[in-house]
Amino acid sequence: RHIVAILDEAFEGLETAEANAEANLASAEELFRSHLKVTFPNALGANENAVKAGWEIRKLKDCILPFAIGTKVPKKAYNASGEFPIISQEEEFISGYWSKAEDLTKVDTCVVIYGDHTQVVKLVDFDFVAGADGIKVLSPKPEISPGFLFYFIIGNKVPSLGYARHFRHLKEIMVPIPPLEEQCRSVAILDNFRFQTDCLKKDMNHKLSQIRELKQSLLQKAFAGELT
Repeated sequence: RHIVAILDEAFEGLETAEANAEANLASAEELFRSHLKVTFPNALGANENAVKAGWEIRKLKDCILPFAIGTKVPKKAYNASGEFPIISQEEEFISGYWSKAEDLTKVDTCVVIYGDHTQVVKLVDFDFVAGADGIKVLSPKPEISPGFLFYFIIGNKVPSLGYARHFRHLKEIMVPIPPLEEQCRSVAILDNFRFQTDCLKKDMNHKLSQIRELKQSLLQKAFAGELT
């Protein structure tokens, strides 16, 4: 009973700390989303305002150039190390590594990687190997900043279709396009907010990891007779 009382008291405090950290993590993501809406008020569906501002409006499929993708490597073949990074539609920025140069997807300028199934969006400015199936490589036309397209897609997530393909819907979305200079200014602002948000999320995830490790440590000590 004494050990249980100690654990109850400790876990109550840890669960409160864990809930606070999870709430802060959610707030960090919402903070970035709010900055996205403030920075791109006309790029989030308010096409009428874009017209008034003199911006061009076109479908997303008309904002990109044809792009050749190299060999797609199946997930089961990914390596833990290698010369070339594998970019897939998974959440992790780099999913694995590969060593065959002939399988590379060549990147001359920055491109946007879109997960057709997962809707994960990445901005890539280096040669890579395409992972498995389901990634779309979007190469913006010269008058469109890759960063602008990247943030636009993040801010215009299409309704989830589960593991079905989403790009067939995304490509039909109307994109309000300001002058390139204005695009770059907006991207610089969002890059800064994204950096700050990522730092906050990293800190919260670290705290959550510490709390869970402490819980496990307390349980191990309890069953080893080390709690008094």
